[in-house]
Amino acid sequence: MQFIPLKCVRIIFSIFTFPYFYLIFLLILLYKATKLLFFKFIYQFFIFLKIKKNFSQFNSKFPMENFCLENLRGKEAWLKEKLPLNVYSDETSKLFDSALRQLISWFECEQIGGLLGTIEKMNKSEPDFCNF
Repeated sequence: MQFIPLKCVRIIFSIFTFPYFYLIFLLILLYKATKLLFFKFIYQFFIFLKIKKNFSQFNSKFPMENFCLENLRGKEAWLKEKLPLNVYSDETSKLFDSALRQLISWFECEQIGGLLGTIEKMNKSEPDFCNF
């Protein structure tokens, strides 16, 4: 059986009882964690660029704006989905559907005027619907 010399035990114990040891240890851990997070961020950024490139190619072939405008749900369509809207005009329900699609897809439909334009048109067509 091999014994650890008492001098080594004292040195190890003095390192752990050193007042700034834990601070230095935490700083080293923080440095390593941020370094890992930085590389993870770079990796995800390049994946995002790859997805964005593929998405823009997809968009040029099948523009979402045309699909969005042709398939907006009116008041009756919302009712068929068992989601009745408290609106009077069909235009307001279509604009609401457009705003939802733009929020969910993170894509602004410029033919309608973007998300802000859609909400402004919705507010003009029925002011009581957009009380926010």
